[in-house]
Amino acid sequence: MHNTKEWHNFFSDFNVFTNSIRLKPFIDDIVSVANREKPILELGSGSGATARILADMGYTVIATDIDNEVVKGLQANSCNQEDRLRVEWLDMLDIKYKANSIGVIIHQGLLEHFSNKMILKTLSEQARTADWVVFDVPNDRDNEQHYGDERFLSYSQWKELIEEAGLTIVKCTGRMVPRWTYFFPHAFFTNKPGIWSWLGRRFGKAYIFTCKSQS
Repeated sequence: MHNTKEWHNFFSDFNVFTNSIRLKPFIDDIVSVANREKPILELGSGSGATARILADMGYTVIATDIDNEVVKGLQANSCNQEDRLRVEWLDMLDIKYKANSIGVIIHQGLLEHFSNKMILKTLSEQARTADWVVFDVPNDRDNEQHYGDERFLSYSQWKELIEEAGLTIVKCTGRMVPRWTYFFPHAFFTNKPGIWSWLGRRFGKAYIFTCKSQS
């Protein structure tokens, strides 16, 4: 079982400003499928920065985590923007929401800490609960153990798990491209879809999967 006891300290250096820059491609992909009719549910919310950004953009967001200390930190640091953001304790293996009641389930830097069996179980729960699942994971081009127990799976390995769980990959982009790509003009990174999707997918050390539920 993944050890969560150090996550509370790990997230102390994260904030909305750094996340808004670091995770812009991830947030863009979430917004591309999100609507205001159903909430966004974040699993393993950590610092809560992504949830706060999305709530500030006008979406209803439920930020969740399984670690009690992380949940306390989320509750202390997450302002309630016109009731659009709430914090809950939640186990990703047992998502206690009705089928198709969530618009988008999101998570970043979460699944790489777990076995294939646990990944399959939670993705199956997510496919049951949400219309869309958008998640960000390091891939096999990465070799940096930020927390210490990360697993770096290839695209084909993720594709097999995603499809077995009852999800269909609609789009795969990426981020954390190497420094040599910075010689490209700024417009290549900001135009959508532009060259950024190709660069991120081809060279990035993290994949961003946008998946639609088959249910």
